[in-house]
Amino acid sequence: MSVMDTLKNVPKQLLSKAEEATKDWSAEQKRLTGAVVATAVAASGVTFLAMRLAGRSNSGAGVRPDSHSKSSDIYESEASARQYMEFHYTPSKESYTQRLRAVSEASDFPTRLAHKFHTYLKPGKRGLRGLDVGCATGASVLEMSKVFDGGVVGIDFSEVFIHLAKEVAAMPKSGKKVLYTAPVQGEITEPRELELPRGVHPERCAFYAGDAMDMFEEDHKMEKTVSNRYSDVTYWQAKKGEKFDGVLCLNLIDRVPDPQRLIHSFGRLVEKEGVLILADPYSWWEDATPKAKWLGGTRDGARSEEVIVAALKKEFELLSESDEGFLIRDHIRHYQLGFSHCTVWRKK
Repeated sequence: MSVMDTLKNVPKQLLSKAEEATKDWSAEQKRLTGAVVATAVAASGVTFLAMRLAGRSNSGAGVRPDSHSKSSDIYESEASARQYMEFHYTPSKESYTQRLRAVSEASDFPTRLAHKFHTYLKPGKRGLRGLDVGCATGASVLEMSKVFDGGVVGIDFSEVFIHLAKEVAAMPKSGKKVLYTAPVQGEITEPRELELPRGVHPERCAFYAGDAMDMFEEDHKMEKTVSNRYSDVTYWQAKKGEKFDGVLCLNLIDRVPDPQRLIHSFGRLVEKEGVLILADPYSWWEDATPKAKWLGGTRDGARSEEVIVAALKKEFELLSESDEGFLIRDHIRHYQLGFSHCTVWRKK
């Protein structure tokens, strides 16, 4: 029996309940739910559908069942419906578009991308200076210290990230161990003791709190210079005319209020013939970036990859373009696997 034949056999009283239960839904929700329901009916018969709709109807108009919780709301969104239709019905070999042969290729994202400076910096010049915009807890800055003998500045909006990065860089002098815990399951964690990677130069690294939207002292001098939470954390802005031989910016474009302002700042920060390494997965999120400020990714717009390349081509020469995997542990059985669009540029 076809899906349409099956639906014809649904009692009118039940269809009436369905209409009542879905009257406040958007057109997109109705369309997607209709597809799921039709599949369910064809596979399992009308009884399943009757139970589901009766449950909705009996719970009262606009009242969710007792099992409803705040976390369940996310599964009522159109975005979740699209995501799970893709998860259930699109073959993974078609849905999974990146060319990742093994999860290990997504390992050590911060240091792997910072290592690209070894390839693209012109040899022979001494006193090279680097900047990492959005350095988090600092592993990429330490990697950059291998090639930037004139020093590396790492800035991040998070004061606690900078506090931890400074503790790491101070290890050779302080002799203190840096301990932290990794998530295992629920409230269970396992201990970690940090060891500095081989060949890094912590003495070349300087970590500061900073705002990627307010990096230039000549545009606006910050009033706040010291953290209220951490006495060792101070704020940074570039002095007038200050430039760097290499600038790194990883997974930050889609987390600032005005990505175009950040893109424009690279031309001011990178020395002539200096190298810019930029990577982002373009996970646009309106809580971080108003939709009007997105660089691509809107229904009537271009892909973000195209917009970023077009925005930088005037001042920079594109040297390399690739997809770079990254892996973030939520707990021992759940990881975030992402792919950042990575471009390497030389300042004209």
